[in-house]
Amino acid sequence: MRKEPETIYADLGFENLMASIYGWYGHNGAATRKPIRRWKHELMQLFGTIRTAIEKNVTGDDRHKENMMEHCTNAVDAIRDAKSKEQIANAATQFAFKLIFKLLGRLPHNREKRRAHHSRVTDLSAYRTLSYTRTAHQKVKEIIDYAPTGQLGSGEPTSEVLIKKLTRDFSHNPHKFLSWVKTEHRSLYDRFN
Repeated sequence: MRKEPETIYADLGFENLMASIYGWYGHNGAATRKPIRRWKHELMQLFGTIRTAIEKNVTGDDRHKENMMEHCTNAVDAIRDAKSKEQIANAATQFAFKLIFKLLGRLPHNREKRRAHHSRVTDLSAYRTLSYTRTAHQKVKEIIDYAPTGQLGSGEPTSEVLIKKLTRDFSHNPHKFLSWVKTEHRSLYDRFN
């Protein structure tokens, strides 16, 4: 008798995450059981994508950037070598949380402590501080992308008005556009400043 491949249940949240990242093809938002090899492939794909995203988006500390990229490569290797659902889940969880801490600044080092004070767990800025920067172009893109979501307040310009202002009235000049939004629609401006 042929042995059925081991499967794992992928819930709707995981499928929606995958669809959000990679599109609906193959991730149609339906919770389903899938073979372990497919789940491993998807987890390895996620860590590979994060590695590429780190390479493209992290600046300012090349040594730390290389360390995080290597961490993603090690996660792919550990997941590939895992033999059971538990090993796969443990590897993915361990590497994901380590990576989150590294992205925030550093992994806490409290192993020698009997009990670590919460500040020693959450103050991760001993070596570097995470700082987001946005250009005027990025602010404009965020406002334009937000407009069609249906979350604009009454009295705020429609998506069409915003696009017309940006393209026709301000010739794609983000600084002039942002100045207009700040003057004419302060509440909208404040949400993205």
